[in-house]
Amino acid sequence: MIRAGIIGSGSIASGYDDKNSDRLLTHGHMYYSLDEFELIGFYDVNRNRSIEASEKWGGDSFDSIESLLDSKLQVISICVPDEYHYDVFNKVVRDENIKVIIMEKPVCKTLDEIRDIEEKIEKYGKKMFVNYSRSYVPDFKNLVTDYKFGKYGEFIYGTGYYGKGFVHNGSHMIDFLLQMFSKIDGFEISKSYKDIYDDDLNYDISLNIRNGVFNMVSIDSRNYSIFEMEFLFEKCRIKVLNSGFDIVIEFVGDSSVFKGYKNLNKVKNIDTDLGRHMMYLGKEVIDYFGEKDNNDSFKRSKLQMNLITEVLRS
Repeated sequence: MIRAGIIGSGSIASGYDDKNSDRLLTHGHMYYSLDEFELIGFYDVNRNRSIEASEKWGGDSFDSIESLLDSKLQVISICVPDEYHYDVFNKVVRDENIKVIIMEKPVCKTLDEIRDIEEKIEKYGKKMFVNYSRSYVPDFKNLVTDYKFGKYGEFIYGTGYYGKGFVHNGSHMIDFLLQMFSKIDGFEISKSYKDIYDDDLNYDISLNIRNGVFNMVSIDSRNYSIFEMEFLFEKCRIKVLNSGFDIVIEFVGDSSVFKGYKNLNKVKNIDTDLGRHMMYLGKEVIDYFGEKDNNDSFKRSKLQMNLITEVLRS
């Protein structure tokens, strides 16, 4: 069994679901559900939260990161607030027993930090998985594969809606764009403002992708939360709705009304498995220990941070 521990005991570590939930949304539930893992326990600066999490998912509550690492972990999940990712990473990366670091998104806050993380991952022989949830779900991977095999034709135009910070939540969208299109060629900002975080603004921004444009439109999350994407390709339109729990694909077909015209009228609806995304992340970690490494989430995070740094400097 793969010995695992969790630093942080908040919502994504423990709180979003429970053992009886059909959805698998937390690191605790992932380690509890997959037989290949043994959950050793939790550390949190709030000891009461780590005690509650360990009682819920198993393992022990530890009083320091060092005492948790003394348990000879092979996998560690870093589930602390964004601003502490880099410091906690530096406390765990040198541990000789740890092979895999699962980092909550975004990896860090600056380009210098991610460059240092890259150097240390290589130096100490670690593998990092970054928890951009949609990147692990088969329904989204199928979209990427089908696009790259030409099923949709060339990209023309797209729009996405997000809130709660360009880095914190907008990076989810950038991650999927990089997964789909491999690179972003440039950008133009039209608006910026604060909704939740003082140090992480929302941006309305146009991204140049291939021969098309994708517009990221920020919606003030104090009104409501939204995460949606729409892509227009030569052969279809793809809509990612309800945070990604629903995908609608409309393929081009002959118009039933106007002879000689074509419409988007062949509809495929997909109820995605986004609600169990942590299971798929866990299985990729298990595959890594089985010497099958197909995960490039950290590589995309480096490209992300390059783009984010350019945006913040402009």
